[in-house]
Amino acid sequence: MGFKVKSFFIILLLFSNILWAHEKCLTSHSFNKLNIEFAEFFEIWQRKKQLILINKMPWDGKKAIFYGKGIKKINCSFSLSLLSEGPQINIASNSTTHIAFLSLIRAINLVKGFSGSHYVSNPFFIEREQVGPIVELGIPPKVERLLKNKINYFFSFSTLGPDAEGFSEFSKVGVDPIYISEFREKGPLARAEWIRFIGHIIGKGKEADQKFLAVKNRYLFLKSLVTQEIKNKPAVMIGSPYMGRWHIPGAQSDFAHIVRAAGGKYIGNNKQSNKTQTLPFEKVVSLIKKTDIWLTHNKWKSMKDLREGEPRLKKIINFNKIKIYNNNRLMTSDQANDFWESSGVRPDLLLADMIHMIHPKLKTGNQLRWYQIIK
Repeated sequence: MGFKVKSFFIILLLFSNILWAHEKCLTSHSFNKLNIEFAEFFEIWQRKKQLILINKMPWDGKKAIFYGKGIKKINCSFSLSLLSEGPQINIASNSTTHIAFLSLIRAINLVKGFSGSHYVSNPFFIEREQVGPIVELGIPPKVERLLKNKINYFFSFSTLGPDAEGFSEFSKVGVDPIYISEFREKGPLARAEWIRFIGHIIGKGKEADQKFLAVKNRYLFLKSLVTQEIKNKPAVMIGSPYMGRWHIPGAQSDFAHIVRAAGGKYIGNNKQSNKTQTLPFEKVVSLIKKTDIWLTHNKWKSMKDLREGEPRLKKIINFNKIKIYNNNRLMTSDQANDFWESSGVRPDLLLADMIHMIHPKLKTGNQLRWYQIIK
């Protein structure tokens, strides 16, 4: 066993011991752990109206952060990042998926700021931004704008940490970022379950639990419908060229999970990872020839766009054999795409879209939401 492998297992063991220690301590203080069904990267502990919420990996290499609400301190080995107890919740964020989560639990009215507002497609958000309640915070967010708008809950995604991403000054003014790490999860329902983490933080835990239950039940019903009715599995490829290289999601990505749940055969990237793989054009050509359905995931809206975007395909693809769809049906005038904002929050609707494209004869009760056929 090499040095790196040994080091990895030592770190994993230490991390497991830390988590085991906090479970033992919280249990001894009469906290109850909520049942989290799919997500691996958060926990919620409750004692009457007191909450401790744990993000197990807020950014790469960072140990868990413990958020406390309704509690000032606890005699455990970890420290608490205390959430605001003020009467008014003023939320800001730097991720459009947070807007989709908040919208599902009817909390857009609590949003007062955003970093990169032009990326948001939610119509209620856009309406509120145009008349004033939501302000642009800048990229990275400017501390003075947080203070001016009395932001006390800043939801953030991060891969590098506060220093690298411009959040290092936030704690000095009393606004500790609340890290949302749904993008780390493996599986559509695991990602969607983060609505419970957000909901419990802002006092909408019961509504978030109910919304997730509805999404989960609908997703599992559609998946079982496919299992019962479908025999053949059309080959599905996802991805498109960028600067001459093709980018295809991994075999354990949410997209691959959804394709298989919809009764399709996912092809193109056999690596057992949720990361995107870059393939040379020659490899892609051989894959496209085996493909029944191609989901391009770019800006193409017509066959003219496709031929201009990748002219090398003109003489290779039999366009009468393959069905081509793109996920750009719901776009704003600023080119904000609701697919990237909302599909991870609503995997049930994404699965319905996939079934509609892969097995159109199977009735789901849904029309295409995010996808449209390229003609």
